[in-house]
Amino acid sequence: MTLKGEVHSSHMKQQLLEFIKSREHYNIVDSIIALPQESLGEKRHGVISVSVANLRSKPGHGEELVTQVLMGTPVTLLKFDDGWFLVQTPDDYLGWTDDMMAVWSENDFAAWRQQPKIIVTVTYTHSHVGRDAATDIVSDLVAGNIVKLRSKDSGSFEVEYPDGRVAYVALGDAMPLKQWIAGAQDTPERIIETAKRFKGVPYLWGGTSAKALDCSGFTKTVYFLNGVLLPRD
Repeated sequence: MTLKGEVHSSHMKQQLLEFIKSREHYNIVDSIIALPQESLGEKRHGVISVSVANLRSKPGHGEELVTQVLMGTPVTLLKFDDGWFLVQTPDDYLGWTDDMMAVWSENDFAAWRQQPKIIVTVTYTHSHVGRDAATDIVSDLVAGNIVKLRSKDSGSFEVEYPDGRVAYVALGDAMPLKQWIAGAQDTPERIIETAKRFKGVPYLWGGTSAKALDCSGFTKTVYFLNGVLLPRD
């Protein structure tokens, strides 16, 4: 009997083979591939560096949208194929994305996790190259985006994106992440108030951000903005 497919780790592969061998007396040909792919080397961690990254069912911009992932979300890299990475999200979704993230080793990722951060709290905004909002835009930002905090003054946060870009975000558009976590409350009143912020947002299959939503993406986003991480479905 030939076993084919992919599993999440070498440990999982070994457990599967031992389970089958303990119950069936087959001559097993092991063709199971254990992920992550060895060719990834030490860089097996990614952090999303655009406001909203699309995850596709297969490599390619025309493939089905599986879900979306917000800036600052860590993902696990599993495979690489012609410019596309297969990644796993914190809620265990799998999908393919291209250059929408920073790719790091375990040490670099651990160092980033220890840095102070802010989270965007308004529905939609922009960061700028200077402290003045009249300066050029660096990128758009949506509720739930997380970036590294470099400094703070009376009117803005100086932040650093996962890909190294530096920008400024108005104080009224974000909060220090630890402060936000401490104050998050998933009360019925807070949930309803947050849900109403997305009135009029267009529908998109797989949408999981303030830009566009589907039904499960809407629920996930509303609860996430109140400190609760729900599975996508």
